[in-house]
Amino acid sequence: MCLVVLHGVGFDRLFQNKQSIDDWRDSVAVYQALNTEETLNHLPSKDDTSTSTATRLSQLSGISITVPDMREQQLQFKRGQILKFDQTPLVQLAYLHSNGTPVAICYFQQNLPNSTVQSDVRYELTTASWTQDKVSMMVIGKLPENTINSIASSLRKNDG
Repeated sequence: MCLVVLHGVGFDRLFQNKQSIDDWRDSVAVYQALNTEETLNHLPSKDDTSTSTATRLSQLSGISITVPDMREQQLQFKRGQILKFDQTPLVQLAYLHSNGTPVAICYFQQNLPNSTVQSDVRYELTTASWTQDKVSMMVIGKLPENTINSIASSLRKNDG
């Protein structure tokens, strides 16, 4: 028998009516808060920023995805996966920071105008999010705000 106690990071919201989580970023934060170094450490690093992973994620999500090389930001790419929020694909690229902190870069198709980067803290995790060309993006991890913002800035610079 397995008993899991979830406490302290808003996990009670996982079990409430789906409408209570009104923003995809909250759902990502709840999920990301479950990740630890051990979640990703056993996965092989994909320093080639896997073209096949990007192609697969793009096909499944309908979003043009590249897997950014974030080694300059001390991030090693570990995996990409498709999640869903309100039946809409949500792409998560999982990285491991050199200090062992899991960091995610997420993409979510939304019919919203372009926006500047907004910093926030969700479920004790630092976030930087913005919308560009109808794709909302978020960088999230338990790192200082300036580090998360630096990662976001690097992504925005590479996207043009």
